[in-house]
Amino acid sequence: MLVGAYQTGILRRLPDVLPGDIWDAERVDASDYAYASLQMPDALQMLVTYGITTSLIGAGGKDRAEQAPAVPIAAAAKSLYDFGLCLVLTRKEWRENKALCSWCQLATVISAATVAVTLPEAVKAARGRDGSQEAAAAPT
Repeated sequence: MLVGAYQTGILRRLPDVLPGDIWDAERVDASDYAYASLQMPDALQMLVTYGITTSLIGAGGKDRAEQAPAVPIAAAAKSLYDFGLCLVLTRKEWRENKALCSWCQLATVISAATVAVTLPEAVKAARGRDGSQEAAAAPT
């Protein structure tokens, strides 16, 4: 949200949260790279994709691994997608700017943590109620 606020002009400055020469959030987030997709700020696009991930994580109730196994599997898959996207964007960010945005890299770390949190439940859902290796099947 902070990066999006900077990219839309709501914030005039976007200081990096980490010290060091490789960090330059303002340069990275104001560069052509940050507006390359759909000619809109990439942070706003990431808010949408993380909103979908958050919705999947919050859906299905406490027994969803048993009662709605597709939900935790989808949440883990979306989390993996998010993390992969962050890694691709990090590479492009560096290649095009020779600098990184510390806020963006914080999102990468959070995405990795989200994978770590969602994967165990997805494995449980995929194994089914009895813990066997068989995929959970809907009653016929």
